[in-house]
Amino acid sequence: MSESGKNKKILIVEDEKTLSDIYFDFFSDSGFDVVIAKDGVSALESFETEQPDIIITDMKLGGMTGVEVLMQIRQVDLNVPIIVCSSVGYEKYKKYFDKYVNAVFDKPANLDEMLKKVNSLLNKT
Repeated sequence: MSESGKNKKILIVEDEKTLSDIYFDFFSDSGFDVVIAKDGVSALESFETEQPDIIITDMKLGGMTGVEVLMQIRQVDLNVPIIVCSSVGYEKYKKYFDKYVNAVFDKPANLDEMLKKVNSLLNKT
């Protein structure tokens, strides 16, 4: 097991159970405490109660849009790193990504590359 995420909490917002399970296993094995939220409402609840060190979110979510989640998180925390991993085209959300997001990955994402970005962002905070 890698110690890259030791003592760090990651909130993963993903409504596809297969993907959330993959993310959970991968980031847990990398040493992170992982919290999974399955929709936008639970993402905001988990953000408030769990106080994650970093967030990885999809843009297509139940309950509210990914944009709404990004905007509400940024209203209360300008510093928590946010990574978007989505099949939604970059250009569609470019103005939001530029304003609210630290990194964007297209699905299916290379998890090793995503882990490198997570560690890089956490080392800046």
